[in-house]
Amino acid sequence: MKAIGLSHCVYKLAIPLRLAVQRNIPVYQVNATHLYSITENELFGYRDFVSYRKMFAALSPEVRAAGILEAKSRITRRLAGEVGVDMKYSSKSAYAGKKNHPVLKKSDRVKILIAPHSFVDAPHAYGINLFPDFCAWLDFLGEMSESTDYDWYIKTHPDCFPEDPVIVGQFIRKYPKFTLIPSDTSHHQIIEEGINFVLTIHGTIGFEYAALGIPVINASRNNPHVAYDFNFHPATLGEYRDLLENLDRAKLRINIDEVYEYYFMHNIYTTEDWLYRDYKKTEASIGPKRMPMSPKWYSAWMEEWNPRRHREIIQSLNVWLDSGDFRMDLRNQRNRMEPVT
Repeated sequence: MKAIGLSHCVYKLAIPLRLAVQRNIPVYQVNATHLYSITENELFGYRDFVSYRKMFAALSPEVRAAGILEAKSRITRRLAGEVGVDMKYSSKSAYAGKKNHPVLKKSDRVKILIAPHSFVDAPHAYGINLFPDFCAWLDFLGEMSESTDYDWYIKTHPDCFPEDPVIVGQFIRKYPKFTLIPSDTSHHQIIEEGINFVLTIHGTIGFEYAALGIPVINASRNNPHVAYDFNFHPATLGEYRDLLENLDRAKLRINIDEVYEYYFMHNIYTTEDWLYRDYKKTEASIGPKRMPMSPKWYSAWMEEWNPRRHREIIQSLNVWLDSGDFRMDLRNQRNRMEPVT
């Protein structure tokens, strides 16, 4: 076998992936937006975030400055309640609307918001976390809620999968100190009412709440924000427990420019356009979200195919394979300029 190509590095596909890596067979994660070279040292895709600082520093001053401005603009739109800003799967904003009644208790206790992930998705898409899955994480927090004098809250995303609120409800019944916040409550209201900390494993709320000045604690070093200091990133379960038990002493200085830099590298600079000239534009023209297998994708690709485009793709693939880079990005696509918007 010369090589193996897979669409994911998790689920059942991870089995042949790991068998091939053990036998020194080249392995590639391949889909319409990303290409990764998988090795014994990097068994998961989507982990180019560990190099964001280094990659950003290597860009020209003009690109860096323009990138920060564009990131600030997009974050502002997202936090203003605009739907779908660099979230192609989203149909509802978590930052819009307001309840006509308080959702947090009036007390002097530390107030913690748990932001659960989707229970139907792979918990370890970025690598191994402090907990084997999302349920084990919530069980740990539930037990901590019984031994700490905090106000504990939990809120699902307004457009989560139908199964998620059902599972969250089971944890609320199991741990009565968990208080459910309605999913359509704006995070702006939660912040205005005095939330102090947010808990996630590797969610986007890590940069969103940082942009609003609220500390976020990740339950994994394998999270997209780990290269920056605007979140807490405990490395062990012991560190995680100690941090949660001593939140009155937890201090975090959030540098908003780091948040903008992260956003630029994660959502703007790292292109998804290796197979399609403009993936997001193509996706928007195809129709309903979560329809990745529609024949319309093939038709759209054929409409823009021609011998020149074919040569461009093959050249980019060859440059990337020869480079030894973890991910194909703009450095490997010779026909493209550095984009900012």
